[in-house]
Amino acid sequence: MNFNNLKLKQRILWGYSVPLFLTIAATSVVIFNANKVEKQSQATDKGWTLVRDTDRLELLLHARQANIRAYLLSQNPEYSTRYTESVKNYNAMVKSLEKTVSFSTPEQTVRLERLKLLGQQVSQINFKLINLVKTGKRDEAIKQFSQSQLLSLIDEALTVFKALNDTEDQLQVQREKEADLAMKSLNMVAIAGVLATTVFAILIGLWIANKITEKINQSIAVVVSSSSEIAATTEQHERSANQQAAAVNQTSTTMDELNASSQQAAEQAESSTLGARAIADQVVRLSEQTKQINLITNLVGEIANQTNMLALNAAVEAARAGEHGKGFAVVASEIRKLADQSKKSTEKINNLVADIQNLTDASIVDVGDGQRVESIVTAVNNIVTNSQRISLTAKQQAVAVQQVVAAMNYLSEGAVQTASGISQTKVGIQRLNQAAQDIQAVV
Repeated sequence: MNFNNLKLKQRILWGYSVPLFLTIAATSVVIFNANKVEKQSQATDKGWTLVRDTDRLELLLHARQANIRAYLLSQNPEYSTRYTESVKNYNAMVKSLEKTVSFSTPEQTVRLERLKLLGQQVSQINFKLINLVKTGKRDEAIKQFSQSQLLSLIDEALTVFKALNDTEDQLQVQREKEADLAMKSLNMVAIAGVLATTVFAILIGLWIANKITEKINQSIAVVVSSSSEIAATTEQHERSANQQAAAVNQTSTTMDELNASSQQAAEQAESSTLGARAIADQVVRLSEQTKQINLITNLVGEIANQTNMLALNAAVEAARAGEHGKGFAVVASEIRKLADQSKKSTEKINNLVADIQNLTDASIVDVGDGQRVESIVTAVNNIVTNSQRISLTAKQQAVAVQQVVAAMNYLSEGAVQTASGISQTKVGIQRLNQAAQDIQAVV
């Protein structure tokens, strides 16, 4: 299992598990030694209890013999009763010692059994002595009490007591040494366990912290690098955005100028349209007036013809009158001349009217109806002026359009730079995401 591939939670668990395992192991050793110390302490207590009860058993043995001696000498039943009680106490103490001596050595158990047997033998002899006294054989009882058999049993019992106590004293010294050694071992194990656990916990903690810090530092370095790149890209975007904003403002200004020029051109075009309409109206009116002039000239021509006919008739009549009609003939001749001139004038006028009619008809075909030639010339001049203005406006609009195109190209370049910056930002964000995933993997 590779520790570097573990997550932070697993590393922390491992970091706690090892010291915990050491703590459990040290605690187990401490508990084992504590139990050992407890057993040694219990053995020591029981040893002292055994020594104390052995001494009491020895005293009870002496009390038994003192009571039997007093009974033999005084024959007082009270001493017999005391003896009986001392025997009961002796037997009870033997039973208690049997429980206590079970933890000790087998030799001590054998000695206790021997004391029990010696006590029974002494009791049998003593009860015989009591019966001898009760049957009036007091002297015989005193004699047997002084015999060597009873004394030898008592001496053997005292020897066993001494051996039991001496052995138990030696065992107690050994137990105390073992208890002291176990206590020292317990303290050493406890201290060593605490120190080992603490040191190992610190070492494993430092190791885990170094591993985690190393991984996090790498991720932080990536984050810092990506953040710097993103900051630089963002700054570049900001500059591009400011430049694009300036270009947009310039484009907006140019578009406003273009709009104003377009409105001016529209107004001029509308003025030209109105001028053309005025020309058409004048041409129509001129056509109508030429038609009226034509009618009048026709009427004048007819009048001239009639006048010429009248003058001719007057000349004929003047010729018939002879001398009297000469003056009238002169007048008729003059009238004929005037009629001829009027006719010629009417013909010229008709020719002029025909020409004007042809021109007005041509103007009607080209621009609509019109009236007067002078108005046509004036309107044409206005159209030329407006056309020049429109041409100038068109040139201005062309320049404005070029400015708009340049601004749009600049915006396009800014968009390309922005797209490139976005790509760099995307790469930086991907690196940030990877760093975050690395940190998450560590955690």
